[in-house]
Amino acid sequence: MGAETTKSLLVVDDNRDAVTILQRLLQLKGYAVQSCFDGPAGLAVAERLQPDGILLDLAMPGMDGFSLCQAIRARPWGARLLLIALSGYSSMADQQRSQAAGFDLHLTKPVDFAALTRLLNERLG
Repeated sequence: MGAETTKSLLVVDDNRDAVTILQRLLQLKGYAVQSCFDGPAGLAVAERLQPDGILLDLAMPGMDGFSLCQAIRARPWGARLLLIALSGYSSMADQQRSQAAGFDLHLTKPVDFAALTRLLNERLG
């Protein structure tokens, strides 16, 4: 990806090791990636960056991914970006709750990185 086509991503997850690995892998694929480790920080960073896409864990202390997704979608800039839930929650009810909260996609951990990058390429160009 050239500098003019670099897409920005935000990864929000309270598992620091998972964030570090995912951030590095996505950077190797050419994405500009920022990360944070809780919902309130995720909202602040998203507000500042207004990234092309956000990958959110659902189970985080303080502000879970569902609430964070809804808060982002309520912002004027929040309707345009790609929001992906990355979670250990895998039931149909969890997926429906993600959709109702405003997520575009719900992927179950451990995420298939090849499938994730394919989806990002398709959705973000």
